[in-house]
Amino acid sequence: MALLKLYAESDSSDLEKTLKSCCSHLSDAGIAECADWLNKCNRPHAVGLLYHFHGDDSAAMDVWTRHVLYCYDNIMYFD
Repeated sequence: MALLKLYAESDSSDLEKTLKSCCSHLSDAGIAECADWLNKCNRPHAVGLLYHFHGDDSAAMDVWTRHVLYCYDNIMYFD
């Protein structure tokens, strides 16, 4: 989990690979802790991938949908 936190902070290209390998070893509490950390680092796509690799596609889609809607709402205010 330390590598995951490091890669999330540094915007590393290895973040996705680390997410994939970590998910099989983490408990639900570990997944929640990682998701919190990724959210703090402003990595919504990575949070979705974390849930997807953990087998929770519904949670992944919820994260990605909220992120897209947030981006859409912010773009609309610039017009």
